[in-house]
Amino acid sequence: MTTSPYKIALIVPYFGPLPSCFPVWLQSAQANADVDFLFYTDQEVEINAPNFRVTKTTLDDLRKRFERTLNRPLAIPNGYKLCDYRPAYGVLFADELRGYDFWGHCDVDMALGHIRHFLTDELLSAYERFYAYGPLSVYRNSEKMNRAFELPGSWFTLDEMFGPVHIGIDEFSGINRICIKNRIPWYTAIDFALLSCVPKTRMNISRQQKNYPAQIFYYRDGRAFQRYAEKDEIRERELLFIHWFRRVPSAERPPNPGEAVVVTAEKLLVRSPQDLTLENMRRWNPPASRADLFLGAQKWRLRHYAALFNPSHAARKIWWKLKLFSLLERHLKKLPYP
Repeated sequence: MTTSPYKIALIVPYFGPLPSCFPVWLQSAQANADVDFLFYTDQEVEINAPNFRVTKTTLDDLRKRFERTLNRPLAIPNGYKLCDYRPAYGVLFADELRGYDFWGHCDVDMALGHIRHFLTDELLSAYERFYAYGPLSVYRNSEKMNRAFELPGSWFTLDEMFGPVHIGIDEFSGINRICIKNRIPWYTAIDFALLSCVPKTRMNISRQQKNYPAQIFYYRDGRAFQRYAEKDEIRERELLFIHWFRRVPSAERPPNPGEAVVVTAEKLLVRSPQDLTLENMRRWNPPASRADLFLGAQKWRLRHYAALFNPSHAARKIWWKLKLFSLLERHLKKLPYP
């Protein structure tokens, strides 16, 4: 348990049936006893942990609450659209966040590591925002950061942010760009594993991070790791979290203390630490063939370009804005974050 003077709360709304991987996320969140989790859901969930507060509500009731707070009509057609509301959580959940120094948000398709190991008091005193990606991001609980989403810099208007189409304003073309344009002190190190969805048979870390022919990603007793072999010598890198993007693996069973949860393409394997051998690493996460890489990339492109044919004019407009952003800023010039 930390003796830090800084209090952190993570806001996690989730609506609809909980994913099969939820127990692993829950265990990893409960292990972070020095971070509070404010969980909003329409499911029957009993979480008996001192760092959890569960609020049962509906997506429509949450929308009505947000409308009263922002004094404007809002569209939240599904739970995924809440990602666009994340930069405004400091305003939208102001009552619950009283007394906290920092607030943030995180996904549930992930295993959290030891958050305070990475968000040290030294870093918390120096920066206003932490991390550049939606699966986990943290903001200082101040008037400036709570309303940073209203500052200039985003490629999207507030009407688009609060409209029916998902735009991903919690990342590159939205709040990240606002931080750059307004020179907000921002911590952008990649302390985590964002696992690529291409190909489906291989667990590779994305965002220009180094991969190894023999590697696995696993969670154990409140900590997350990338385990890899370099010249047949096994090494480990501790991680803030492991995010299995667009995969829905289920755990074989809840892990017992001391057991490891290994992320594979199909399942979350529960194994003894003694089983994390080089031979098993190669078996659980085999290298992808060139054909798998090619086909996986083509499927991703087809899925990406399918949005261009969406019958909604608003959706097509957002798609073109994102393509223009990608061309002008992410490809033609180097941004000050990976």
